[in-house]
Amino acid sequence: MNHSETLGELTKALVLAQGEFPVVPKTKTGKIKGQSARGDYEYSYKYADFPDVKAAIDPIIHIHGLAVTQAPEGAGLTTTLLHESGEWIESTMDLFLAKQDPQGQGS
Repeated sequence: MNHSETLGELTKALVLAQGEFPVVPKTKTGKIKGQSARGDYEYSYKYADFPDVKAAIDPIIHIHGLAVTQAPEGAGLTTTLLHESGEWIESTMDLFLAKQDPQGQGS
């Protein structure tokens, strides 16, 4: 993780924003099927999808002068949390591609 020299304003804004984040309803259903040593299995679970989460939090983070960016970097994805003061925090996650082509990168 990397960050700006100071984090005071970003921290205050993030604390205020997080206090306003709603509980996002889990309106989507995922299903898992597979096999194990005990045989076939299947189960389902509920989740909130990314567009629903983004729609719920975007107005709140903007009110508090925050923004999030993501950009590919080498074989990873760097996510940066920015504050209008110029303070920032970023972290890069390694990406493991299923296929070495544009479709593999997109997935």
